[in-house]
Amino acid sequence: MNLKLQILIILAVLLSFVVSVPSKLYYVVGHEYVYSLHGTLDARGHDVSAGTVTYGTSSAMDATYATECVDEDDEKYLFVTNMFDTTVSVSQGNNPPQLRNLGDTPLGDDMYYEQYKATGQLGNIWYESDDSMELVKIKLGAINSMQTYLVSPNQHATYLEDDPVGKHDSTVYGYNAADDSLKITKSFTEKNVITFADTALLAKDVKIQATTTTVLETYGHIQTSSVNQLSVFLNNAASKRLRGAEGYNSDIGSQGTLDVVLQIIYGQGEQGKRLKSSNHLNFKTLANSKRHVKSTLFDLTRKHIELEKKSKDFDFDPKELLNEIISLHSQFPSYDGKIVSKSHKLSKYFQRNPEFTHEIMRPILELGNNDYFSTLSLILTKAGTPEAQDLLIQFGLNSVDPEIKNKAIVSTHFIEHPTLDLIQALMRIGKKERNSLALFALGSVLKSTDSEEIRSRGLQIAGKMLSRAISSKKHNKVANLLYSLANAGSFVVPFEMIPITTLATYPDTTVKRAFINLISKFLTHPQHSESAFQILYYLARTESDYTITSHLSKLLHLDATQVQIQGSDFPFNKSYDKELKLGGSTISVTFKGELFAGTNFDCNQQYFNYKAYANAEADIDLFGWGDTAFQAQAEYGRENGIVLSDRIFVTVFGKTIYSKNIPYLDCQEHTYNLAHTSPGFSVSYTLFVSVIPITFYAQATLTLNLDWGWNICDSDLSAMIELIPGAIVTFSGGAEINLFIIKGGVELSGSMNTDIRPQGYIHGSLCTVGFDLRRTSTPFSIQLDAYYAWKECKFLIFDCHWENMMNMFSGNGANQLIMISFTKKNGKLLKHFNSPFFSIKSFVFHFNEF
Repeated sequence: MNLKLQILIILAVLLSFVVSVPSKLYYVVGHEYVYSLHGTLDARGHDVSAGTVTYGTSSAMDATYATECVDEDDEKYLFVTNMFDTTVSVSQGNNPPQLRNLGDTPLGDDMYYEQYKATGQLGNIWYESDDSMELVKIKLGAINSMQTYLVSPNQHATYLEDDPVGKHDSTVYGYNAADDSLKITKSFTEKNVITFADTALLAKDVKIQATTTTVLETYGHIQTSSVNQLSVFLNNAASKRLRGAEGYNSDIGSQGTLDVVLQIIYGQGEQGKRLKSSNHLNFKTLANSKRHVKSTLFDLTRKHIELEKKSKDFDFDPKELLNEIISLHSQFPSYDGKIVSKSHKLSKYFQRNPEFTHEIMRPILELGNNDYFSTLSLILTKAGTPEAQDLLIQFGLNSVDPEIKNKAIVSTHFIEHPTLDLIQALMRIGKKERNSLALFALGSVLKSTDSEEIRSRGLQIAGKMLSRAISSKKHNKVANLLYSLANAGSFVVPFEMIPITTLATYPDTTVKRAFINLISKFLTHPQHSESAFQILYYLARTESDYTITSHLSKLLHLDATQVQIQGSDFPFNKSYDKELKLGGSTISVTFKGELFAGTNFDCNQQYFNYKAYANAEADIDLFGWGDTAFQAQAEYGRENGIVLSDRIFVTVFGKTIYSKNIPYLDCQEHTYNLAHTSPGFSVSYTLFVSVIPITFYAQATLTLNLDWGWNICDSDLSAMIELIPGAIVTFSGGAEINLFIIKGGVELSGSMNTDIRPQGYIHGSLCTVGFDLRRTSTPFSIQLDAYYAWKECKFLIFDCHWENMMNMFSGNGANQLIMISFTKKNGKLLKHFNSPFFSIKSFVFHFNEF
């Protein structure tokens, strides 16, 4: 064989190799490509410490997916597509799946999409304006499975991708596959996401591992596509979590897969095509179509999420749910996880259906029952609509029962868009009844009002009142106004309206503490943070009051060498701090107790100087979201025969809701109670996971049953101050999958209940100082529920209603749950299983007299 022939043979072999591996997409106009489609999606707990998962709800979808190439230009192909023979199912554990068949008809109207020949990326998509958005979102997942990015074998690239998850960078690798096919793997994580389809979702809120494997047949069309995505939600700030040796360590997560496999190709005019229409549109007619809406995978998913957030479709009867909540009050305490979780659901219903608020809520409010008014005010507060606020005014703020009125006042702190009627009602109560609780609430509503005119007017009035109170030396009024301004916050209150020089040297300890509280709000302000730090640092260096310098050292993260924390005014003293962390790596509450009791050296001199101080607080960490749920203080002191400090005080989620002088100094033991339920914080996100969007949520609520105790007696120079916090943090988090006519989900709920009870005492006549720090605890309960429901409709999308069946299991840890099954229509049933993950006996720290 001569050299020329050998060269020709080698070139022929190389050429055959090059052309055998597809370098771009190739489809034939008029050909229909039919795929089998199988998708799965679950919702379950993911144990972050053990790397295991809990039981949960698993959903599946099977269909025939057909796509026909109807047009092409130099750069793109145009496809028409739909799904047929669609079956959806849901199952839990080893239970047989519940199946629902959508029939062999098309899944709504046909959709169109364009795909670039050179890269395999998808461009615009089109859907009919009167098609059901629920069906569109299902078809969206199938269309997305066709998206890829072409690279040659043994090559890789990174490119910007637009898909239902969001806009993100993806990394792709090319491989030689069997039969000279091209295999492409594409992957990304949450760190690669630039923006999510849900505007509320950030990369810190979720862990994502997503991989898509696409195989191109030799001729250039997609043979198979396999999508695998793991999304563990509510996993942000894990490194900052309070990690306990025991407790619940599971996040909420979802694993999704979607596999499409080519079954058959029908040629133009060939019998058996699934897409029957003979008048498919092309690029030109589609551009002129008034029936079709042009979008992208990303934009259409974002639109769907926004519509879902406004949806009025709920799977429960609101009247039945309210009756169930009231009924549960007779079985469980108000802080029970299920009561709070159901209250949040009812609030969401009223947010989207405000016209039914009066009809449903008024009859139960007219009963005037104080036992469950906290729950009712929580529902109205969380709903926050004008209709809900109207009921809160009528049956709460205008109530003749002072306890109900005070509960209603405190709840107004957490209304996001207060109405003018609500603000005027608070102003009337504050002015006419001289109610300090209303003054504190006004600060919060000034922060959240939508009216700049009301905000400006309120600040002017507050500024004038503050000046007059300082001039007339009305210490309590000064302190209350400062607390109210602190509730308004640093982005509402102008820094220059604060008389800093006067307040920094103010002689009253209560005012000084309120001033510190206000200035601390500016530590995160972009323009005033440095000034705020310098003011507080100055006070930390110059104050001699132990309780103030101790607070400042913690607030500014200073060590003992940087502050004056010796308590020089009361050198004969004792102080103590105690922290207790309950929970695991994903849910935890830290309860804290702090005490100070001190006197001057010689208790037998003319003036016996003394001070007793108690502080209790709780910090909550729920799936990475952290906040101080409450802080309560009580203090009393005298110096040179003058009352130095005299205050009981509480903040809830950063808002001062109560501050009052100790009312009785008569040598008798007294107790003052404040009971309140605060909505805390809540978040809800939607994320596309392989097949379809899944909704995750988390919320925390504080039920505070706080008692202050005191016994102050000047005749024998004694003082006792104690706090009984009674704080219960209730939480829930979950995930829900909605496959149009069938849905399932998992919900984690529970409560933590403990208290660290500080008690300080001074016996001047005996020259003794001491305190007890007691902790009592009850086992906290955590419940993991799984449920599913299906929608019965006439003609697929008309006259629909939900019918529910719930399988519920409760307990702690992976695969160690107790399962219960039962059925109910138009509402989920309830059963409680309180699992005592751990129970620590009460303990006492007691320090004897000197």
